[in-house]
Amino acid sequence: MKLTLKQVYMFVSVITLLTVVFFILGAVWSAWMYLVALFMLVAMLLLWTLEWRCPKCGRHLGRISKIKYCPHCSNALELLF
Repeated sequence: MKLTLKQVYMFVSVITLLTVVFFILGAVWSAWMYLVALFMLVAMLLLWTLEWRCPKCGRHLGRISKIKYCPHCSNALELLF
């Protein structure tokens, strides 16, 4: 199943938020939460690297999260935020 750009953006946003929460809880509550946060950080980076791509040309869209056009092929992206 191929994820849409909107789904990738939402997953990355949620995982980033949860990573921050687990880092804070790890400092306050238990050290094992640091490992969970680290795992989520790696998962978020992999998802962003592998899936944040133009559906037309397949090239990575870069670090800008809310873009309207692919910087490589000028394909209109439907992110609808």
